[in-house]
This record gives sequence, C-alpha cells and structure tokens, in this order.
Amino acid sequence: MDTVEQEPCSADATLEVHGITDETQLEFLSLYFENKRRSGGGTIKSIEYRRDYTLLTFENPAVAENVLANGRHKFNNIELIVRRARPQDPGKLLLCGLNPKTAYQTLELYLELITGLDSNTMTVHYTPDRSQALIHFKEALSKEGTYKRGGFLYLV
Repeated sequence: MDTVEQEPCSADATLEVHGITDETQLEFLSLYFENKRRSGGGTIKSIEYRRDYTLLTFENPAVAENVLANGRHKFNNIELIVRRARPQDPGKLLLCGLNPKTAYQTLELYLELITGLDSNTMTVHYTPDRSQALIHFKEALSKEGTYKRGGFLYLV
C-alpha cells in the first residue's frame, strides 16, 4: 500500500449533459449551469464539447451534486439529461469519502465483490489521511462487470 497526494475528487465534479442540439447556444448553456437559482450550479472549471454530449467540470464537487439533485433541467424548451461523467480510465478507480479507520482487508473484500476480480490484480494507493484511495488494476474494468453489481464508482 502506497500513499498518494490528496487532491479533490474532480471525478465528482464532472457531469455529462445530453440533449443539446445544433441550435443550442453553448455560451448560454454555460450561463445556465453557472446560475445557482436555475440549475443549482456554480463556477465552471472547464467545458468540453463532444459530438453527442458536453462535459462540465465544476470547481466544487458539491456544486455538481447540487446540479444532479436539482433533477430535471430544461433549457430553451429542451429537456436536458444530466448525469455523472463516464469513466475516463477503466484501469483506475478513485474511491472518495472513505472512513480512515476502514481496514485494508475490508476495502479489499469490497473491491473484490464489486469488480469480480481477485485482489492480486489490483494495487491500492491511499492518500495520507486515508479518506481516498486510488486503485490501479492490471486490466481495465468492464462497465458491465462493475455496474451490474451495484457498485458506486468514480473512475479516473
């Protein structure tokens, strides 16, 4: 077990926005998601426009939670679908909000359960305060294998 420098869980701060059309004025879309009253949003750290959706990364992960908790988002008479961003690296898993007193063996058992993999296929790196752990897998995780088991995971 190694330790890693603690960084904010930026995976928690990134959301996917679906339902945007070619007619959508992207500048106004960013204003919508920066408006706390309308969307529950706040300051946006970055916006990445993709073909089928837009990735929004907020400066504060709590803001992303507020946007998700806000439920339905309607912009220019379009119903937007907002959800957590998909994993960027299927070979790494970032667990945030861990109880620092959680035993390594307990975490290992949990990881085996949700991934279906043996513990010798992964390496755990804790932050100094043990509230986060970055897990490196020898092989990429499959979305089906992990998500079907009901695990709530943020991959980095």
